[in-house]
Amino acid sequence: MNELKKFIGGILCGILISICTAVYAEKLGELSLFPVAFKFNDKNVSLGEHDVSLNYEGKTYVPLRFMAENLGAAVSYDPASSTVSVLYNESNRPVLRDPSYPSVAIGNLKPVKDGEKTRLGGYLLFDSSDKQFQADQVMQMRIQLTFYDWNQKQIGITTSLITFGGWADNPFEVVPFNVWVEGDMPHYDHAELTVLYLGKPLQNFH
Repeated sequence: MNELKKFIGGILCGILISICTAVYAEKLGELSLFPVAFKFNDKNVSLGEHDVSLNYEGKTYVPLRFMAENLGAAVSYDPASSTVSVLYNESNRPVLRDPSYPSVAIGNLKPVKDGEKTRLGGYLLFDSSDKQFQADQVMQMRIQLTFYDWNQKQIGITTSLITFGGWADNPFEVVPFNVWVEGDMPHYDHAELTVLYLGKPLQNFH
């Protein structure tokens, strides 16, 4: 009798799933897998193991993270606000990353000369796929930005302590920051990001 109940339950479950799928498909219209090849500047790049491309009513849909990261941008998702954030540079430079902390991205740096110093504005994005961090936790990150000219000569360096999470800015969305840099930075060629610290607050902000 128990086996019969399981069998009947399985049939009913299967019928329910089929009905729901049919109704959902009807609302969506024509949706199908669309296996295509991808090239970025003539370089072949494959989708991730669990990624797929789709065709919906004649349009191609691909994973946003795949496209963003191959275009030098960063992406994150905030489940609390159902918001997808993309950080990219308005110039042709890719966002800055420290290989030791790949979930941290710095981008859209805008230096403005002010006397002997340069005021530098920028944005931070923390990748929500990194499970070491939860948005309701307050954390701090000390970063170092090093700037170089066309001849690979260092022309400026600065460090900044950024607080995020909890009552502060949500790092799963783009967070602005400002720092001061010694030197003439508006015409730098490229920059490097070094994450000096990432973890619990170093300072008491209460």
